Amino acid sequence: MAVEIHTKHSGAAVVADRRDDQVRCNHAHCDTDAIFSNWQFLAAVAWRGYQTHGCGAVVVSLAAECADVAYASGALPASYARFVERYDPLEQIVVVVRHQADEHIYVMNGWPSPQKCFEAGAGHSMNASLYCLPRDSWQQ
Repeated sequence: MAVEIHTKHSGAAVVADRRDDQVRCNHAHCDTDAIFSNWQFLAAVAWRGYQTHGCGAVVVSLAAECADVAYASGALPASYARFVERYDPLEQIVVVVRHQADEHIYVMNGWPSPQKCFEAGAGHSMNASLYCLPRDSWQQ
């Protein structure tokens, strides 16, 4: 699995390879472990959002009790538009993680594909537009 990391403040990109459960990144909030741990759910949210609204991003807002998860298309900051425009929704997801003071955007490849995650049942009970992951499933 590979991940491309972008921060709102610097726009700098880092590519990290996931090998033996090790992800190397150079910013304060390395969210990739949590994204990979919740891959099937987040990929299913991304696929459902893509099918319903077109290209967009899964937005994770870290709150006190849970990590709120929603799909956004067209409502992302202009600085993120280039990532949403160039990702491959068949193989990748775009995840925006909102911490209290800053945001990070990730363009991620994973297995199974977003469509397969949705079809496997990870997204079959998705009737809401906002979901809540247990806060302890999201590491900081």
